[in-house]
Amino acid sequence: ETQAKTALARADSIVRSHGLAPKTWVERARSPAEGILFRAQELHAHLIVVGMRPPEQNDDSLLDRTTTALLRSAPCEVMVNMQPLDKDA
Repeated sequence: ETQAKTALARADSIVRSHGLAPKTWVERARSPAEGILFRAQELHAHLIVVGMRPPEQNDDSLLDRTTTALLRSAPCEVMVNMQPLDKDA
C-alpha cells in the first residue's frame, strides 16, 4: 500500500505539471497489466501512459512484461515514457 501511494503521488505530480487532471487509485489484480487493461476498458480510455526505467537500471529486457502485454492488448493507444539515463550513476 505504501509503495502504491508513493508511486501514485509521483504520477499525480507529473500529470499535474503538464496541466492535466489525473484520476488515481490502486487496482488489485493478478498482474499489473491485467489491472491496467481492466481499468482502461472501464474508463473507455483513449491513452495509457507507461513509465519505465532505462535498460541499464532494469534487470529485464528493454520492454518488461507489463509494457509488452499493454502494447499487445490495450483497447487504446499506449505511450511508453522512458526515464532519462542518470549520467552520474
